[in-house]
Amino acid sequence: MTNPKLQSAVNNLSQVWQASVKEKLPDLSNVSAWLEVDLNRELYFAKSLLLLTPTDLYSLESAGENAWTVQQWRLTQQMQMTLRDYAGAGTLELLTPDKSICTWRFTLGRNEQVRAFAGIFSQLVVQSSLYGDPTNTADREHLSHPSSAALTAMRSEEHTSELQSRLHL
Repeated sequence: MTNPKLQSAVNNLSQVWQASVKEKLPDLSNVSAWLEVDLNRELYFAKSLLLLTPTDLYSLESAGENAWTVQQWRLTQQMQMTLRDYAGAGTLELLTPDKSICTWRFTLGRNEQVRAFAGIFSQLVVQSSLYGDPTNTADREHLSHPSSAALTAMRSEEHTSELQSRLHL
């Protein structure tokens, strides 16, 4: 049986990606976002696919004709994504405070999609740190009913941002 959320997200992919995702990740469900990057590490044109769920990040990269390698990382609160660009090529990097985990390259024509993907990634990392593992039944209760402490922390952070913004005007 196909998960409707996965089917909806996967339907927007090309037929090649749809087949690869279904073949390599048949149990994948609850896709929050996907991103196709168009350069490899050597800056040659080569497509890779990133899939984001509330708990994991997946990467499908070409390993030759009709062959794909799959990598998976469990989202943790220490993870972050950074974006850089230089001379028409962008870099999306997954890292923790002490090391770089993985790097993807893309042409700047995809910059808007990469920024949106990185924003969703950041939201999911924050949610996992505030509410725990969304696949855990006990933690899922907190997702639908956040504690007052969590709401206060979020509002405090918003308020600080607003004050900082006014100082920069």
